[in-house]
Amino acid sequence: MDTADHRLSRYAPAAGIAVITATYLAALFTQPANLQVSLGGSTLLVSAGYIAGAALILAGAIPHLSPRTLALMPLAVVVNMLMGQVVGVSGLPLYLDSLGTVFIALLAGPLAGAGTGIVTNLIWGAFNPSAIPFSAGAALVGLCAGYAGRLLRPSLGPTQRRALFIAAGAATGVLAAMISAPVAAFLFGGGLGVGTGGLVGILQATGLSMLSATTAQSLLSDVADKALAFALALAAVYAMGPRARARFPQAPTP
Repeated sequence: MDTADHRLSRYAPAAGIAVITATYLAALFTQPANLQVSLGGSTLLVSAGYIAGAALILAGAIPHLSPRTLALMPLAVVVNMLMGQVVGVSGLPLYLDSLGTVFIALLAGPLAGAGTGIVTNLIWGAFNPSAIPFSAGAALVGLCAGYAGRLLRPSLGPTQRRALFIAAGAATGVLAAMISAPVAAFLFGGGLGVGTGGLVGILQATGLSMLSATTAQSLLSDVADKALAFALALAAVYAMGPRARARFPQAPTP
């Protein structure tokens, strides 16, 4: 029977992705420059769009998530924020703010991963508004990690599974870079971290435009970053005991 709850869980994630995409495009084309320095009208509009999109995705995902998954999501959010803050000031041209997202996606699937990524950026945005416009990329990483995890079949050897998942991380990095580069260029004048911002400056010094330099930086950083995040998250899942891993039916086995 097609109940209201069933329809919500079926269509809400797609609606949430549509809202986030529309908000992202609006931010991209209107280029609200005040977003990085103050909570102006543009920032509030972007925030409202991503909050609404996140709420829809979570509303569709929650009925399919076990209590164990819901209990782990806050920990994954903390890991994302902590790693992102530490790496952001380290001087490395990386992020590692999706490590918890990929971990949850491996255990519980694409929707859990997407929800974790979005919630991370929205909560982070309460302290650092520049995180909010990157929620679309965070959702994409979670979705890709969840679907990539389904490719890790027991019929593949251990080395093949690791190589396949790391390659999926690198491919995810390409997609994430294409989404994040225009936001970083138009809204924030290049990379936000110490290392990423420095790399943008070096690339601009070679004669590249802001958008071209930011896109090149994003491709370099995101491919390496997501490949590393996928590798670390997979290692963390494999390091779980068999009994703990068995509580998550979608979790890959070593």
